[in-house]
Amino acid sequence: MRPSSACDTCRLRKRKCIVTGRSRPCTLCVLKGLDCSFIATTQMEDFITPHHQENSLAGPGGGGPCAWDYPPPDVRRELVDLYFDLVHDKQHIIFHRYSFIQEQQQGRAANFLVLGMIALMARFSSNPYFEDIQPRDRAAPWLQRAIQAFNARPNLIDIQSLQGCILLAFVAFVEGDSAQDTLLSAQAVRMVQVLHLPVVLSPGAIQRETEIRLYWQTWMMETWDCVQAQLPAQLQSNPQFPRPLEESVFSSMRCSQEQDRPADCQIAQRGPQGSGIWSLILPLTEMHGLVVRLNDQLTHGTFSQSEIHAQVESLSCKLESWLGSLPRSMRNTPSNRKMFSDQGLLQEFINMHLLYHHQSQLLYYQFLHQAVSSEEGPRDDPESKKYAGLCKLHATALSEIMWDMNLANTPCVWSPLNGHLLVIASSVHLHSML
Repeated sequence: MRPSSACDTCRLRKRKCIVTGRSRPCTLCVLKGLDCSFIATTQMEDFITPHHQENSLAGPGGGGPCAWDYPPPDVRRELVDLYFDLVHDKQHIIFHRYSFIQEQQQGRAANFLVLGMIALMARFSSNPYFEDIQPRDRAAPWLQRAIQAFNARPNLIDIQSLQGCILLAFVAFVEGDSAQDTLLSAQAVRMVQVLHLPVVLSPGAIQRETEIRLYWQTWMMETWDCVQAQLPAQLQSNPQFPRPLEESVFSSMRCSQEQDRPADCQIAQRGPQGSGIWSLILPLTEMHGLVVRLNDQLTHGTFSQSEIHAQVESLSCKLESWLGSLPRSMRNTPSNRKMFSDQGLLQEFINMHLLYHHQSQLLYYQFLHQAVSSEEGPRDDPESKKYAGLCKLHATALSEIMWDMNLANTPCVWSPLNGHLLVIASSVHLHSML
């Protein structure tokens, strides 16, 4: 007999039954507060022996090449660790490290997630397994296999599928595959909507916090994509939505511990530091959308000079207000760098300040040319000169941070996004020189 694909409630109401994980109720039953009769199971687990779990990637994700097409288990574990050391929490927040590594070692992690990490990190590996392949050529075959496994997954919409959308979109972005990046990013937005995140959340502390982070990661990804493509956004930055926990609190959580996530009111009372670095990045992401849209409107010549200055001054006040609201422990100082380095959070801390300086240099960039002398003579526009000076100031600050981290051998400079930020800062320096 064919196994049931929907719970009794969804079947009676003729609704699509959507589950977000194994042994969890569907989203409709959670919304209605009903007992769900359907427990999601994976198609592959019934056929996998412990031996196959160790020597293949046949897990809940299903659909992939044969076991001998994958790196050996020790290489896979090395690349997964490398992914969490260099990329996760620095570029995106979609996993709980300890929980995912446990699942991966037990053969329960989805194929497409492990394959995505292999594709992303193979270029950084010094393992002899990759010695005959140029670093830049290592990602493409693994990304292709990851996409194949993702498209063959048994559960089309669940938390692992959402994580796969975000991870594989990032790999495609790094590889320059804009079409795949766009398609996967759009799927992630729709999955978040169907799963009702972050309104409907799991009861477990780790899973609940993971879902909160997945929502905000998708929102940030959509914000950047929509301003670039000039498309309307679907997700909201609702101030009532729970924000991510402090990174150290979340990373220290364990499944065996009966600990609950602090109440949202308690997080708010702690202030910006208590809400975590990524919570502080959220308003910078929102301001990025506003700055890019303003610059786009300026190219169409719809604002007068006074209106431009008013808009810039408003956004400038928001950026300075963000900086002024930071507690002393979050300011970019040598002592704070040392503190976050000791906590293993230096890269996250530095990236937050890089984003602040980038939004500022992007806001004031338009005034660089307006503040210089023209053929008609010097331009008497003190506001433009002030903003041009601020643009150079933030470009210098951003470059100094990158330089200091390079001297300290901190690997936080690796990032396609940070490379873009540095290119813009360099163009400001070139303008000053010329």
